[in-house]
Amino acid sequence: MAECYAGYTVIIQHCTDVSLQSVLISHFHDLMVLASTNMWSAVRSYHCKVLRSIEMGLVYWGDSFNSFKQPFFLPTCLLTDSTNKTHGRPSPKQPSGSTSSSSIPRSEICDAWSWYDDCKNHECHLRHVCIMFKRKHQAKTCPKRKYPVPPHHQDPTPQD
Repeated sequence: MAECYAGYTVIIQHCTDVSLQSVLISHFHDLMVLASTNMWSAVRSYHCKVLRSIEMGLVYWGDSFNSFKQPFFLPTCLLTDSTNKTHGRPSPKQPSGSTSSSSIPRSEICDAWSWYDDCKNHECHLRHVCIMFKRKHQAKTCPKRKYPVPPHHQDPTPQD
């Protein structure tokens, strides 16, 4: 991520068109916001899609790229609490007496309930909280959710 940051800032610095420079900064800000909550590989893939679409003349700088985001930013791409958001190293452990809801590991949250209100397992041992903020509301109704709810991938029905 540091290499992307360094390279992108050089591009912005060498841009002589002030209006284009503003658009590039806005896109860069969007990338950094996405990187704060999603895996870097998803952010990089999304940015690659944007750049290729611009090269092909399908979109232009200044257009909205929101329609490109959904395939890249799925619940499985969200960073976990145990991952350092910038380098992928484990973060320092919280004190053992901590009862903060933000300490709930991502693997202990029920995706079916949080995203789709669709947990049919009456003995579900996973936590029914928002995936992003670990609060008692659902991610699908989270007041701070910025992107659409990802499509629900149902298990295939068994063939007889």
